[in-house]
Amino acid sequence: MLVINRVYFRRVYIPIIKAFIVAFMCLFMILFPKEIFQASLRGLEAWWSTVVPALFPFFITSELLLGLGAVHFMGILLEPIMRPLFNVPGNGAFVVAMGYTSGAPIGTLLTVELRKKKPLHPNGSPKIDSIY
Repeated sequence: MLVINRVYFRRVYIPIIKAFIVAFMCLFMILFPKEIFQASLRGLEAWWSTVVPALFPFFITSELLLGLGAVHFMGILLEPIMRPLFNVPGNGAFVVAMGYTSGAPIGTLLTVELRKKKPLHPNGSPKIDSIY
C-alpha cells in the first residue's frame, strides 16, 4: 500500500493539481472563445441587473452619512448600549445597523472605512463583523 506524507502531498501535489486546473481553463478559453464570451456577458448582465440596484443605494447612503458626521453622532448616542452589550465602541452601531439593512458587503466596507479613519480599535473590527 502506498502511503503519502500529508506535508509532501500539500507541498508538491496540490500546486500541480492547481496548475492543471488553470491550464485546462485556459485551454477551454482558447478552444471555445464564443461560448466563454457569451457566458461572461450573461454574468455581467446578471451583475448589472441584480447586484448593482440592490447595493448602490446603500453605498451612496453610507458614504453620505459618513461624510455628514452622522456616524460620530450615532456613536455618541449609542455608546451606552453598544459597550456593555457587545463590548464595541458606539461607532459600531452604525456599521451594525447598515450591515443588518444592506448585508455583509456594506457592513464590511464600513468597518474597513472606520478602521482606516481610526474610530474603531483593531480588536473591535472583527467583533463588529461577527455581530451582523
